Amino acid sequence: MTVGSWLRAAVIPSRGGGDGSVPLSPRAWRSTVLGLHVAFAVMIGIAVLSTGVEGLEGSHAATFGALGVLAVAYLLLGAPAVGDDHPVRAVSYLAVLVAVFAVLG
Repeated sequence: MTVGSWLRAAVIPSRGGGDGSVPLSPRAWRSTVLGLHVAFAVMIGIAVLSTGVEGLEGSHAATFGALGVLAVAYLLLGAPAVGDDHPVRAVSYLAVLVAVFAVLG
């Protein structure tokens, strides 16, 4: 694969089925979704551990609370939105994500 063809493949959408569906097999899509769930769990775990170990400015309770809200929102809104087509859950999770990062930031 040349650099030009790689760049075209990354930028220009494929002409798959034309129905806007994911250009992956069902097995590959399930693997991708599982990978996203694992990555989120690892990220939350690292954030919780680093909050508990290192001294942070501000309240640890607020940080743990924000991370808890983020985890629950992911379970109820984000994960279902990634796995299937749930635009209302996706937008709701995005709103929670922005609010949590506003608190953490």
